[in-house]
Amino acid sequence: MIATYIELLRHGEATGGRRYRGSLDDPLTTKGWNEMHHALRDDARWTRIVSSPLSRCRDYAEHLAQRKKLPVRIDPRLREIHFGEWEGKTAEELLRVDNERIQDFWRNPEGAPPPRGEPLDAFQARVLDAWEELIGCEPGDSVLVITHAGVMRIILGQVLGLPLPVALQFGIPHAHRVRMQLKDFEKRIFDCELPDRQGPDTC
Repeated sequence: MIATYIELLRHGEATGGRRYRGSLDDPLTTKGWNEMHHALRDDARWTRIVSSPLSRCRDYAEHLAQRKKLPVRIDPRLREIHFGEWEGKTAEELLRVDNERIQDFWRNPEGAPPPRGEPLDAFQARVLDAWEELIGCEPGDSVLVITHAGVMRIILGQVLGLPLPVALQFGIPHAHRVRMQLKDFEKRIFDCELPDRQGPDTC
């Protein structure tokens, strides 16, 4: 059997602090760059890199690809969910100015999306479209995917057969890696290191 690997990596700390960042194109802080360097210190042998187009992912992906002399592809389907009117706001701000709706969102993200935000089912559909393409990779590939916490939760839910509300509870820190190994032909995950579960998070 020829092993095929896909690694998911969340971006490091971005400028602006913890907030509902979504589609905002905040770059990495110096700490964020260091977190990414530290996360990848074991120098794995990837065959290619795929990245979200947002700079907190793309900048490091392009830097790593240049350093490793690897091909890099930017996939817009791997960008974070759009939080609509909540973009750029912290949870504390929203508890003050939009308490009822943010509490509803935390309790029922599918049924109570952010005002003017991207519906969760549309977000899930585009992420899984990208995922299906990724798992169609050639046997022997080792692909590093640099993306966001929300995207990683959607993929983990699909891989593990979890209901979406459960998958959304995974806590995924900055620069966290999840490595998955796939069987040839069947493309079934049989080895997956999981993050912890926790409450709602900002992105």
